[in-house]
Amino acid sequence: MTPWRIDLTETAEADYFGILDRTMDMFGPRQADVYEGHLLAALTALEDGPNIRGSVGRPEIRADLRDFHIGRRGASARHVIC
Repeated sequence: MTPWRIDLTETAEADYFGILDRTMDMFGPRQADVYEGHLLAALTALEDGPNIRGSVGRPEIRADLRDFHIGRRGASARHVIC
């Protein structure tokens, strides 16, 4: 399968860094590094396309939209990538 290329919009990039900044402020640099690893792992997983294991269709929002919760077994997280 040809990998997808993940390009963040300016808004998504601002959200990404905002999430990391808030995590740093609330939980410290170690947790910000851990959480950045979760975010990067989720974005890397999406290189396999939109129908990866764990993604969920969200037709109530838009017909072709799927979301992907970045938390994985043993790695809790609250953010969802849409």
